[in-house]
Amino acid sequence: MKKTNIKQWTVLIYANGNNELEPEIWRSKLAAEKVGSSDNINVIMEIGRENPQLVKIIRPHDSMPKENESWTGVRRYYILKSKSILIKKLGNSNMADPHNLYEFIKWCIETYPAKHYMVILAGHGASYIAVMPDLSQNMPYMLGVQQMCKVINMILKDTGIKIDILVLDMCFMNSIEIMYELGSKKSNCVKNVLTYIKDGPLSGLPYDKLIYTVEQNNNISDLSNLLKNIIDNIDLNLVAIEINHAKLKKIKQDVSNVAYSYLVNKGYENKTAYQLINNLDMKDPWYNQVLQFQNSLKKIIIHYKNL
Repeated sequence: MKKTNIKQWTVLIYANGNNELEPEIWRSKLAAEKVGSSDNINVIMEIGRENPQLVKIIRPHDSMPKENESWTGVRRYYILKSKSILIKKLGNSNMADPHNLYEFIKWCIETYPAKHYMVILAGHGASYIAVMPDLSQNMPYMLGVQQMCKVINMILKDTGIKIDILVLDMCFMNSIEIMYELGSKKSNCVKNVLTYIKDGPLSGLPYDKLIYTVEQNNNISDLSNLLKNIIDNIDLNLVAIEINHAKLKKIKQDVSNVAYSYLVNKGYENKTAYQLINNLDMKDPWYNQVLQFQNSLKKIIIHYKNL
């Protein structure tokens, strides 16, 4: 199903419910359908659903609502308001497989060309270790963060397209290690990241509000303003981060400088690494290095809200 008209935005949602998050992931599709695609934006979702029996085993004390549409596996939809178009049934696909993530993003870019792209990855997150656990296979799988970042950066190499906003709808993705991995090369695919400051709710982001804000600001020329509007319109602790290679390289050097001073002065004997950054004292021998590190971090923060 090839599309030729160029819209302002294509929003790609890779929603992994091949685990105990299946009820929340399914409801995220229903939320996206409250707004759906329009003349200005395409909304495409690849969604996985695990057997409800697995959800009951892992979450025995949670009451799960009965859904009108019951199926398992992975499917691809073109999201419309109220009712979506089923594009393809992908069967028992492993959503933690980096090849499947790559194929989905590349296919969407080639099939639904737009001036701007937002990629949303929804599921569990385990900081800089791994994301997207999939329990639908013969054994549990997780997608390594390094694999995730490599796949995303391959998109630029293979399509020439940059992702304007990467939404990490997963807990504990706000780490400098992940941002650096995305922007470690001069030519990187992602321009900006939107994620939680720490952890997010089990229900994830409200896709109706997110898509609505993109729709209302589809002609906005400054992505920083769009990100600010999204954060201000959603009642969650969110942060928008610029993926800038030069700035991230400077942060890496600042971290090395802080660590060197910390070790040379044996700071670890009376201060933890956390205290080193958050309980700074002017008498500390690493005071200036930490200040420089903090200032460099501020330069990649576009906007945030901490309720």
